[in-house]
Amino acid sequence: MHCAVIFGPDTHGGLRNLHCLYTEQGCLQIKNLLGHLRLGDRIGQQIANTLSILQLTTGTSKSILCDTEHPMPHLPTGWLTSIRDFLQHIGGEIAIPGCLSLSLPCLNDRLLMDIFHQDTSLSPASVQKINHCHLYLQVTCLADICSSDGSAMLADAFHGRPLSDSTS
Repeated sequence: MHCAVIFGPDTHGGLRNLHCLYTEQGCLQIKNLLGHLRLGDRIGQQIANTLSILQLTTGTSKSILCDTEHPMPHLPTGWLTSIRDFLQHIGGEIAIPGCLSLSLPCLNDRLLMDIFHQDTSLSPASVQKINHCHLYLQVTCLADICSSDGSAMLADAFHGRPLSDSTS
């Protein structure tokens, strides 16, 4: 089609008033997400719980809807990950107060998945396997798998056995 027709008025067959459907869908999803969270209804509470579970599952310190520039191949796919992908596409983020944020129990401690996210040599499949290990062992930070003085890794954690003092 000639550019004059494409950018012409819609009364003459121009296409300039067409909207990007991906953007329309993403904006509608964000509107629904924020609407339910702000309303605090039952659906909003379930969304907040799901966000907290996803945050715990990813094992990272940054919210999954705030840190959209780093890929998270271990994040389960669904509606919230679709919103995360859209936020990544537009360079946006959503900070939701009250959702679970992982904290560190000790000074100089680090979250395990934050460490592995910094390693760019790991493939997405490796990150997924490491995440499965962290979920199986029910650990989130270095202090969970190290001795009390921090000098060695616990034998059970090293051999992939659940730790006796770790509870979900």
